[in-house]
Amino acid sequence: MPAIETATRDGIAEITMTRPKVMNALSHELLDALIETFGQLTSDDTVRCIVLKGSGPAFVAGGDLNLFAENLELTPDERAEKFGKEITALDPLIKTIATAPQPVIAALPPCFEPKGSHNVR
Repeated sequence: MPAIETATRDGIAEITMTRPKVMNALSHELLDALIETFGQLTSDDTVRCIVLKGSGPAFVAGGDLNLFAENLELTPDERAEKFGKEITALDPLIKTIATAPQPVIAALPPCFEPKGSHNVR
């Protein structure tokens, strides 16, 4: 199964992360697919809006813990260096979303309630 599925209809592009068993945790494959797809969609003049969502009950769990487990055999300095590189790998995706000419919407599951949102009226 691919890391994402993309569909475009009536100028609205929908990207679905397809790793529900791990709550759409960011793997290298998923991150690469998101970077490539956002790059294509943001440069497409026929796309007026991009919606990002996760399959299953979660939007995205964050980093894939399996990647962290692979680092347990490394020294603390090696782990720090590798972690820094993995965090930096997010930069192209964040920059592409932040500078997208179209609005980018995160379609969160209905049960999602940001901390403190109950105080907003």
